[in-house]
Amino acid sequence: MNSDLERIQHTYRDILLAPVDELPFTIRTSSCLAVENIKYVGDLVQRSSKEPLRINNLGKKSLQEIEETLAEYNLKLEMKVKDWPPEQIDSASSCVPWWWCSGQHLSLSIVTGK
Repeated sequence: MNSDLERIQHTYRDILLAPVDELPFTIRTSSCLAVENIKYVGDLVQRSSKEPLRINNLGKKSLQEIEETLAEYNLKLEMKVKDWPPEQIDSASSCVPWWWCSGQHLSLSIVTGK
């Protein structure tokens, strides 16, 4: 595999396994996502653009905040993530780096196209 592609895949794994509460969201947005059990960026990016608006107390301003924050990482809502969630996501997310835990390499990738 080409080193640029590997670097990109590692970057996405790192971001997708990041806890949502580590992103720079307002307290309102973070609390709303927590209530909906959206723990990881990988959980969030797979939501439709209309789903967040159905969350109690999360309005258009919070949706815009989510979209802008995801865009900073070249991510967006309505993405498909192959093999999400990984089998050992809870143990993987507590490790540094997130994609490496107990010698098990987690394989995740963004699926492009429809």
